[in-house]
Amino acid sequence: MQQEESLVRRAQRGEPEAFAQLYEAHFDKMYRYIVLKVRNQADAEDLTQQVFLKALGLLVPIAGEGCLSPPGCFASLIIR
Repeated sequence: MQQEESLVRRAQRGEPEAFAQLYEAHFDKMYRYIVLKVRNQADAEDLTQQVFLKALGLLVPIAGEGCLSPPGCFASLIIR
């Protein structure tokens, strides 16, 4: 959990490697969840990409808005 918090903080500072690590850690679970819901692999790939793009937008706020707090809840952010 502390490692994830550290990655979230680094991603919030705009470090692409940190977000890449979060992506790798959560992609498979998110993709499987979406495949079960939509029952179509192509749609699931698109939706999974959209989830992570939205998460990136929430992690790296514009003008201080949209910041994830507390930083340890990345998984709950992408489930929303």
